[in-house]
Amino acid sequence: MKIIKSTLLGYQSPCVISPTVESENAHLNEIVSWLSEERRSLEKELQRKGAILLRGFKAIQGAEAFETVISAFSSQNATDEGSTSPRTLVQNQIYTSTNAPSYLPIELHQERSFHTEFPDKIAFFCDVAPSQDGETPIADMRAVYQALPLSLIKRFEEKGIKLRRRLPTKNWTRNKAVITWQETFDTDNRHEVESIVEKLGWQLKWNRFSLEVDNCVCPASITHPLTGDRVWFNQAHVLHKTNLLHWAKRYGSFQLWTIALLAPIFTQFYYYHHVFGDNSEINSADLDTIRQAISSQEIRFCWQQGDILLLDNIIMAHGRRIFNGRRRILVTLIKG
Repeated sequence: MKIIKSTLLGYQSPCVISPTVESENAHLNEIVSWLSEERRSLEKELQRKGAILLRGFKAIQGAEAFETVISAFSSQNATDEGSTSPRTLVQNQIYTSTNAPSYLPIELHQERSFHTEFPDKIAFFCDVAPSQDGETPIADMRAVYQALPLSLIKRFEEKGIKLRRRLPTKNWTRNKAVITWQETFDTDNRHEVESIVEKLGWQLKWNRFSLEVDNCVCPASITHPLTGDRVWFNQAHVLHKTNLLHWAKRYGSFQLWTIALLAPIFTQFYYYHHVFGDNSEINSADLDTIRQAISSQEIRFCWQQGDILLLDNIIMAHGRRIFNGRRRILVTLIKG
């Protein structure tokens, strides 16, 4: 099989791997065989650029083909235990990327960076391309670390950060972005939840209509185990009570302004909120600085049906832009 390596116009990443005209009809087994043979060089490419985009292979159609292709990179799936993202299982370890409503943006982040256990890689598959907007932007968090003020980095690294959550027993709002504690931990048994939380080193408090969970303190940045690069690695700018107002100001939609104005009521039963490791509040100006640094490194491209986007989950953050119409992006988390 013959392929072409390129990049997207104006960007150094991702590395785009496409078939030549004579190879675009290659059988799925042939694609997987090539990926397996080239795995070592592709791993190095992933470490350099943070992202690889497979595009133009006609045989890559549907969740089963996606799972088969990803098996060429790793057969180990990472756990999604205690996740913050509303997802639906499609098959085996393939999920919908998120069930959050299309009018809600998802700020760029590395998967499970609020946790001490996180996937090494994350892969997305475009099953149905959005007709307008709905991109999955990415950003190199090595560059973000370099762009942040040293005083901010020092403040975050010295204190560490911690995620606090209030998870409802029932989703009264019927908003798909809201997930209950039963959905978060995939059980309605309180004793099982307590066992999971204890194993993870978290703390919990049962309320009448909700569960409060405090994650353990995590570092704000980490060193990549293979490249040695220092990387900004947390979701303080994403999972914070001020985010609703930030989204409303940035995107200006009626739905977002409505949610933002109702936030004081909404957060009585549901919220995600980061604080420093010493339980002190994070300054909103710092969060804006982080958002600006990430925005300055953002890479955006339109999905094409059959695309597979493989990311080094430490190096590269990902998000989702608002959209209209149909869109179906699948995801799997990879360990190793």
